Amino acid sequence: MTSWSSRLLMTAAGLAGVVLLTVSAAGGTHAMWSSDVVIPGAVLTAGNADMDIQSPEALAPTPLFPGQTTSVPFSVHNTGTVALGLAVDTLTWNTAATEVEAQPSSAQEEFAQALIFNLWPDSGSGCEVPAPGSSWQGTAPFSSGDLGITVAPDAIQKMCLATTLSLTAPNSAQGASLDFQLTLEGIQQ
Repeated sequence: MTSWSSRLLMTAAGLAGVVLLTVSAAGGTHAMWSSDVVIPGAVLTAGNADMDIQSPEALAPTPLFPGQTTSVPFSVHNTGTVALGLAVDTLTWNTAATEVEAQPSSAQEEFAQALIFNLWPDSGSGCEVPAPGSSWQGTAPFSSGDLGITVAPDAIQKMCLATTLSLTAPNSAQGASLDFQLTLEGIQQ
């Protein structure tokens, strides 16, 4: 054999080897099975935050004197679908419910500044004023005060609200009267 023919034979054998290797590595025809499944549809609904105040009685209309406290029980009902953390949103006062733009007298301002409000969860004590530091306390005007209380959906939290006229109320506050409003806020937890 000549060198030319042996090179041709070697080249042909090399090409045959490459083709054989390529076909065996590719494996010929492949069949891959697959399957699909549909997740059943559902209606998605957003939850809501809503609450209701249930108060069997109002604060006593008895005139306050320095050091006297009047309290009232009430309930917060979470009528929404999410847990709500309770907070005091605002505590404001007006000179009279019918006087929208009325300017308070100095006696009314001093009376308002001498009123102390306490708000706490009712532990069955009959709304006896708790020890200092164990309740939210504020004077009007006031805003934002976390109560550290969470009310589950459809649960009821019994609460107490007390108003005390400070022992240091000035004489000029005598005979003054105010309408106050305490607004609670429920914040999604």
